[in-house]
Amino acid sequence: MNIEKEHCDYYLEVYHWDHKLVNGVVTQKEKIVLSFIGLYRDFDLEFEDQLTILTQLRENLISAYLNWPDGEVTVSLVIKEEGVNL
Repeated sequence: MNIEKEHCDYYLEVYHWDHKLVNGVVTQKEKIVLSFIGLYRDFDLEFEDQLTILTQLRENLISAYLNWPDGEVTVSLVIKEEGVNL
C-alpha cells in the first residue's frame, strides 16, 4: 500500500541530500528518501498516546540511522492538524 504525504495525518521521513561540487562550490543536488512511514489518526486512541508512539518511533529511526555511511541524515516527524477551527 502506498500512502502519499498529502493524505497522511502523520508521517516520518528519513532523508539526506546528495551534494554536487560545481566550480568549487557545494550545492544540494537531490533529496534521497531512505525511509517513509505514513500514518492515519486513530480516533480510538488518545492524541497523547499517539504522540508517544510517534516520538518513540522517531527515536528508533534516529538510532537506526545514527551511523549511516553517507553522512548527515535527517529524521523528520510531521503532524498535520487540519480543520482545527471549524
